[in-house]
Amino acid sequence: MSKESLSSIRRRNGYSQEEVAHKMSVGRATVSRWENGIITPSNPEISELARLYLVDEDTVRESILKNPVSDEEKDDGKISDQLEEIRLSLSNELKEAISSKEQMQNEYERKLIEERRRFDSKLTKSILVTLIIAVCSIIIIVSLLFYYLMFSPSYKENTITVTAIEEEQSV
Repeated sequence: MSKESLSSIRRRNGYSQEEVAHKMSVGRATVSRWENGIITPSNPEISELARLYLVDEDTVRESILKNPVSDEEKDDGKISDQLEEIRLSLSNELKEAISSKEQMQNEYERKLIEERRRFDSKLTKSILVTLIIAVCSIIIIVSLLFYYLMFSPSYKENTITVTAIEEEQSV
């Protein structure tokens, strides 16, 4: 007859309640309730526990039915359950904090990219306006030079002189 509790057998095999729950496809609370004598596993679950813990089914049944968990072990189980709840709570809070940080970082990067695009757009517009002003200035300067050359008295005299020389040479 076994004098070992179900939780002792589990711990001896190096499993946590969460690991057993995962392997048995049940919740961790169910494993805790089995170990605390609150509920009894079904026959297929007893078979699976026996296989998992490398003991025979009778050993599992005896640890559940004839060897109830002591008050000290129940208190240990409760403390363990509370610690597990705290760990899960902290884990979830950490995940939320990391997610929040990532969201803030993504929002910052999005705003940074948006601001960069606005800056680039303003810079492009400024360069374009500067080029247009430069081209217009060049056109005005060339126009003024052309006007000056065409309508200045010295240009007319030079043209008349060149024309007179060409006429004399052709005669």
